[in-house]
Amino acid sequence: MSEELNCILVGILAEPEDLMPEREFVVFVNSINELQFALKIISDGPDFLPLEKPITCYANKFTDYDFIDNYYDDLPMRAKSFEDFIKDKVVLFRPVQQYKKGEILYSAEPVMVLPKPPGIHRNSRLIPMLYLNERDYEDYDKLIVNRQPVGPFRYFPGQMPIADPIYIHIGGYLYGDFAFRVERHNKWIFNYKNNLKRVQCDLFEYENVITYKDVAFVESYLYLQDFAKLLEADGEKVEILDAPLSKDVQFDPGTKKEVDHSADDHTKSPKTDAVKKVIDALEPDLQGVLNDATGNLEEPVMGVGLEEVEFINRLIKHCRLSGLLYDEDDLYNFHIDLKINNFVIIAGMSGTGKSRLVGLYAESLGLTRDDSRGRFSFIPVRPTWTDETDLIGFLDTSNNIYRPADTGLLNLLLEAEKNRDKLYLVCFDEMNLARIEHYFAQFLSVLELPAEKRVLQLYNPEMAERVYNSHQYPPQVKLGRNVLMVGTVNIDESTYAFSDKVLDRASILRLKVLPFVRLAELIEGLKTNTPIINNSEILATQYFNWVNQSGFSLNASENEFLYKLHEIINKVDARKGIGYRSLRHIDDYLRNIPRHEQGPILNRAKAFDYQLVQKVLPMLRGPQEQLLKLIGIYNETTDEVEDSEILKLMDEYNNISDYNYSRNEIKQKAKELRWFGYAS
Repeated sequence: MSEELNCILVGILAEPEDLMPEREFVVFVNSINELQFALKIISDGPDFLPLEKPITCYANKFTDYDFIDNYYDDLPMRAKSFEDFIKDKVVLFRPVQQYKKGEILYSAEPVMVLPKPPGIHRNSRLIPMLYLNERDYEDYDKLIVNRQPVGPFRYFPGQMPIADPIYIHIGGYLYGDFAFRVERHNKWIFNYKNNLKRVQCDLFEYENVITYKDVAFVESYLYLQDFAKLLEADGEKVEILDAPLSKDVQFDPGTKKEVDHSADDHTKSPKTDAVKKVIDALEPDLQGVLNDATGNLEEPVMGVGLEEVEFINRLIKHCRLSGLLYDEDDLYNFHIDLKINNFVIIAGMSGTGKSRLVGLYAESLGLTRDDSRGRFSFIPVRPTWTDETDLIGFLDTSNNIYRPADTGLLNLLLEAEKNRDKLYLVCFDEMNLARIEHYFAQFLSVLELPAEKRVLQLYNPEMAERVYNSHQYPPQVKLGRNVLMVGTVNIDESTYAFSDKVLDRASILRLKVLPFVRLAELIEGLKTNTPIINNSEILATQYFNWVNQSGFSLNASENEFLYKLHEIINKVDARKGIGYRSLRHIDDYLRNIPRHEQGPILNRAKAFDYQLVQKVLPMLRGPQEQLLKLIGIYNETTDEVEDSEILKLMDEYNNISDYNYSRNEIKQKAKELRWFGYAS
């Protein structure tokens, strides 16, 4: 059992004298052939953490930071290679707590790797400080001065230590003279007794400060001595700020806790100007999503949630501007699945905008601009494809030259391997015109592996010296996390069905067809209101910062339902059921629904329903004799399904969801069993 702690620390490569007695080497290859090393923690953290001890970390966590562990090198060379890579860097990480044989162990999960500033050394003590300079700092200034709640902040989370004194850096200014900080609704209120002071302070002038996103790590003597001197200086440089203590926010100075909670009534709290600014910038439908959650928002929608909501709003605008009508839940669904899985298949009837949606998503990511260097690739699949040579290429052994396929996919993968901070998107159009299990076989196998171990083999590495263009086409290419893949498929007589292997690796999404009158309204609206779209590029680091990889979010009821569903499917066909990969995918999906301050933008009950349709029900294929009891009998008179074990289970667990989409899918399969004797 492991738990990622809600704080961020700073570490540097440990020295031999930092190690515990049982550890011999700082960097070494462990028993499972992975590079393991020790980080010395140089920042303050929660009191319960053993900060004086080095913390374990693994080199395979650093593939996104341009380190590649060459497993073909000898062990000392591998260790030396990583030591050379990491020695001049600092690692920002979240500690992961694990319980093993009654003992608590800690490891480091990297958040960012940065060059080590000249003033940072192994004896440094860094104090974390809230740093709000990459955001709308004018809004934060008002909130801080008026003692209003701020946060939550992804990179300055709840378990960060409270320094004494408290300083905040906002928009080039250092704020000080705070009395204390209190938590309220997962946000913070910084209170001050009389006057709040601020002074201009450029942290980039200092060589002993590390800044990243919402946090600055400051050398202790600078934080404890120099900052105090800056704020105590006489003259015009130091500004005195003051605001009356809100009637709704009163504190007991002894306990530092609120004594009046009248502001807890969200329905009575007016929106701040910052909230109005944020919501007014969104499309009307998304404004509804944000407002309907609780009726009103109390503070600005800040942090990683806002960035992701802004991106989704950009996607909605692109879709509308192109004159295409998509259900917004479909857009949320597609985005969530792609960010957690890297491989999604969009199915449905022809002409519903499947291929165009992929292109619009690429536009929203900023991948179709003139300076994007072809990072969006559209590959039409051909019915004649039989193996991977049609897709990526082959080794011409007669001439000792590697010949890439004309799809251009291999060149894109090589480019993506060199530029891991960039996103790449590939659309395989009409993916099931040929058998996916044949031409996509190696990709399906590689997708089973952890992201850092996904390597495609083009030819035997032993032949590399004899291949004339091996410098251009090496024997292996990494299938990086920064490569997103989407397939579009039609289900008709000209295409092949999916195997269970494909269903296990990918999510199958079906786009809804909305009432046609809404399309007419959309096109008419574009004549008078053409949205302005910000097409700034989304970097890979920003995109995957939206992914929450920690914890397990399925509750007991959901787990119990899924296991019972697995059992009744497995009784019908012992080769089918809900495997651990599908279970983990459902959990990842539910944990990664984009959020604003008032909750998820996609209802959890509906999201759970979507996952049943996308990950579980597609495997229910077969003859009437096999599936009738499981799926049920379709009654044409009542237009209902009767005697269905799955529907009975859904009725039993109706506290989880209403299962509307799953029920419709079951009804469609029951119809197929009645009419054709086979469900597809």
